[in-house]
Amino acid sequence: MKKRIICLIIMLVTVFSVCAEASVLGSKQLFGYTYEIGDGLFLYKNRFFSDQSGVGNQTENYFEYSPNAKTRPLVTLGKYVYGGEDINECYEYLSQSGVRTLGGVNGDFFSVQTGVPSGHVVIDKKIISTDERVLPALGIKEDGSVFTDDFQIVTKMYHNGEETVIPFINKYLQKWGYYMYDSNYYTEITPSAMGKYVTLKIVGGEMKLGGVLKTELVSIEDSISEKNIPEDCIVIALTYEANPELAAVFESFLIGDTVEFTFHSNNDELWGQAVHILASEAGQIVKNGEYCGEDLAGASPRTAVGITAEGKMILYTVDGRQTGHSYGVRIPTLANRMKELGCVDVLNLDGGGSTTISASWGGSGSFDLQNRPSDGALRNDSTYIFFENVTPYSGEASKLFLYPETVYAKSGAKVNYTVKASDDGYFPVEIPGGIIFSAEGNSYVENNEIYAWGEETAIITARAGELSATAKLRSIETPDYIRVFDSNGIEVTEINIDSGETVELNIVAYYNGMEIVSEDSLYGWTFTEATGTVTNEGLFTMGEDSGKIIITAGELTHEIPVNGDAFTDISKNWARHYINDLYDKGVVNGFYNEDGSFEFKPGNYVTKSEMAAMLSRALKFDVNAFANVELPFADLAEIPDWALPHVKALYGSEILKGSLAEDGKIYFYPDTEVNRAEIFTIAGRILEVGEANPCPFDDRDEIPNWAVSYIDALYEKGMINGYADNQLKVWDSITRAEISKIIVKALFN
Repeated sequence: MKKRIICLIIMLVTVFSVCAEASVLGSKQLFGYTYEIGDGLFLYKNRFFSDQSGVGNQTENYFEYSPNAKTRPLVTLGKYVYGGEDINECYEYLSQSGVRTLGGVNGDFFSVQTGVPSGHVVIDKKIISTDERVLPALGIKEDGSVFTDDFQIVTKMYHNGEETVIPFINKYLQKWGYYMYDSNYYTEITPSAMGKYVTLKIVGGEMKLGGVLKTELVSIEDSISEKNIPEDCIVIALTYEANPELAAVFESFLIGDTVEFTFHSNNDELWGQAVHILASEAGQIVKNGEYCGEDLAGASPRTAVGITAEGKMILYTVDGRQTGHSYGVRIPTLANRMKELGCVDVLNLDGGGSTTISASWGGSGSFDLQNRPSDGALRNDSTYIFFENVTPYSGEASKLFLYPETVYAKSGAKVNYTVKASDDGYFPVEIPGGIIFSAEGNSYVENNEIYAWGEETAIITARAGELSATAKLRSIETPDYIRVFDSNGIEVTEINIDSGETVELNIVAYYNGMEIVSEDSLYGWTFTEATGTVTNEGLFTMGEDSGKIIITAGELTHEIPVNGDAFTDISKNWARHYINDLYDKGVVNGFYNEDGSFEFKPGNYVTKSEMAAMLSRALKFDVNAFANVELPFADLAEIPDWALPHVKALYGSEILKGSLAEDGKIYFYPDTEVNRAEIFTIAGRILEVGEANPCPFDDRDEIPNWAVSYIDALYEKGMINGYADNQLKVWDSITRAEISKIIVKALFN
């Protein structure tokens, strides 16, 4: 058996902290890393532990940016205002546009239905989307410096000497007033109601703050359906549901008319300095160092942007709604954390499932997600704040990076590193010459391979020509805890095998809640000789007697009970581990033969009475609490006494319902064999599964209506499989081995 090395990969860490610093996020800091992403741009990754009831871990990721000429922030929303894109799609769009980005976070609130941003968006001085409200906003200047203030865009249309305010630019068309669109919105406009479109060809000027746009009217038409937006035109739209007085302006339009538009902010002198502007529908939560937010209920993932007294920008995210990873924060906590980071002005951005932060790593050429979105996947958001690398490509190696550059490892473990090189602009280039490693501390290098040793933090250095990179290696004698897994990745909490049989045991060690680099040979293995033998690599062979394996790691001990199979007839059965597990949990029982052997009879079909008893025990029902449940079954008298309390518990919990017969009565059929459709349906009820995509089995049409939604959902969750011929065979009876697997997968995994 090959050694199994579990390696926690942490990339590009230049500053490492194992201090127990307190924060508003928690009383103890579990880890803290600082990543150099670009000139003046650093990514911080921290985890805290909060002893506040029900909170636990809090995990944050944020950028700290100092304005400079080589790295500049920008606002983007991808190709169109309408629709939304995830952060990877937005990264690809910018890359195809010739913009090399170093990292980014999600922006402000938006409509989930349309992807249209809620507030104001200005990109490269062009007005991309706005309405008539005054909102707090972030302004980004040409030199990368940033500021916040209240922001409003006022758009006016001039036609035949009349002035008309246009409240909405590139917003989803509704009945509230005049809407203005250009090709940034989408290829077409989808109306929410009937109305009119006025198409105007651009003959001069731009749609930007302080600008004048000159147009010529080319068409007037009803909004019967979608309206295409030509590249060199704008469209003014008004629904028939709008205030009738607004339609008077449209009635004065004639083909060939000249129409002009002006665009001003509430402070042109200030906002005219901004190249990019993003308003915050979520609101300002810190102003001039003082809290000014609203205490929205509930802790959630959050995204925010802040400015420090020194003029640095903090783009902040904190994960949430994930037990063991991060709880999330309320608005006051978010504001206090930003103030801890030195921010004097803070805008709240879109949180929840939208909270996303990604970064490119020097010398890697990749763009990687840094947090764990609470949806479990990337969400299509409307706007993002990215950092652009404007340094030209030189191709000459000037920086060296060590991957992983910070790592926790069990004392004695070998740590594998990868070295990357980049030019001044962090573009990947060839490594100049061979690589030589060295270590400062008790950890050491042997044959150019690094080994952790003792209880310390060592400095690891990689050299290639005149370039070098350093990393910190935290060597640990005693992990916080260990877990043991078999070769299939299933956690081993006890061993049930026959004498002479083997099982591969792989140890995973944890420190501060993280996996650490480890090897099975680094641990002590203790047990009685009769219990079995084990190699240094963790290959255990069962002996004649039961006992326990004691694994030691420094001052830590971990015990695994060793037992033979619970039944004499399951040693070769595919479901033996499921059966042993359920026997140890008191869920299943067996049959004694005259010769004293104790059999499970895994191939026997399960009756409904047996099924009820197994499920009731697995769910740990207090059957006495259901003693007064009245069963509606016409065959109640036929239910065995040993099964009756369990049947009542399942019926009283609305898990079991019975069958309606042709005579109009409901029957339980206690001695009837359970089929696959029935057990899958009951498993689905227990798990309260939702809707899912149709399962792909060739005989899906044979699944009864009352079972199909449960089976689809269970398949999507990876809990049921078909046969080799892609048949599910829902009407086949189910064996005791099969139901054992279903119970373990559904209730104990």
